[in-house]
Amino acid sequence: MKSVLEILADGLSKRNIQALLIGGHALQPYGVVRQTLDVDCLVADHDAGGVGQILFTAGYQERARTANFARYSHASLYLMDVDVLLVDHATLQLMLKASRKYCMGAFEWRVPCLVHLVALKLHAVKNAPRREARDFGDIVELLRANRAEWQIEELKSLCQKYGPKDIYAKLKAALR
Repeated sequence: MKSVLEILADGLSKRNIQALLIGGHALQPYGVVRQTLDVDCLVADHDAGGVGQILFTAGYQERARTANFARYSHASLYLMDVDVLLVDHATLQLMLKASRKYCMGAFEWRVPCLVHLVALKLHAVKNAPRREARDFGDIVELLRANRAEWQIEELKSLCQKYGPKDIYAKLKAALR
């Protein structure tokens, strides 16, 4: 049985759909490992139907949808849920340009650059405060493991633009 990462990578490649692996799996190339129970990816909104078809063909069902998000699950306990974040084409292209390669088994993925990954995590905390404990921890661990790849002023700017109020002060204190 193929894993969901294999199903997605193979299907995206065959359909020529560009995507970024985000969420818990995207932490690994930055030296941070944590348990995750789903696969998160980011695609252009015009490719949402193609991603859905890849998953439907593999037996997934859509469980939730908003204008910017879709969640899919499978009846098999061996296949993780898939969350798909939708962005406009220009945003995806900007993020792909700065992304890095990440090989998982026989498949190659792209993951956001550190700054974009932190921005996504800050945005998630701002829009879903219940996620703060997990995502805050991810941000701290990403920044600790990759000190040479970011500047404190850049972090402050990201926090002001994408994060909830006071998160910069919390991060600064946690990184001391």
